[in-house]
Amino acid sequence: MKGLLRVLAFSCMAVSAATAAEEVNYYVIADQARPFQIEQQGQQHAGIVTDIVNAIFANSDYKVNFHTYPFKRMISVLEAGGEENWLTYGSPDWGRVQSENLSKEPIYTVKHVLVSSSDAPFKFNTMQDIKGRSIVLLLGFDYPNLMPFFEDKTVNEMRVKDYDAAYRVIQRTPGDTAFVEMESRVMYNLK
Repeated sequence: MKGLLRVLAFSCMAVSAATAAEEVNYYVIADQARPFQIEQQGQQHAGIVTDIVNAIFANSDYKVNFHTYPFKRMISVLEAGGEENWLTYGSPDWGRVQSENLSKEPIYTVKHVLVSSSDAPFKFNTMQDIKGRSIVLLLGFDYPNLMPFFEDKTVNEMRVKDYDAAYRVIQRTPGDTAFVEMESRVMYNLK
């Protein structure tokens, strides 16, 4: 989890010259992908990645169709084939369909941070610094770099459904828990 995680290169499958009715199917993760994908009940789409997608296709013959799903359902739909000519955003580190067919250059580079309670903050240099504590993670997302530490019981894994739940957990258990997330998402969700 050290250093920068190269992320957000487009994952495009089968966007070809032989498109059906010149449509592009853009898959959006409901609620959990802000500030990259922002939506309100599946409508009013915006965000860093969404704005780039809209700009790319703004003056083209393509129509962007938005498909908004909870993360796990979106992955299932895409793995089952989804719609033709689909795209979403992904990373080579994420695995599954979000690590396939990436662009050569990333559109965004992220850094992960560890968020702890201001009531009992702790210094973090290595995983041994948080030995025996719990790491709060969002349900549905994979964290392959953390799995060895959960498996050998260096730290405990705690899953929550959204950012609000993550922040409640670290506030209720100061000094015992920390939330791992992309710095840009943390800053956006703390506003």
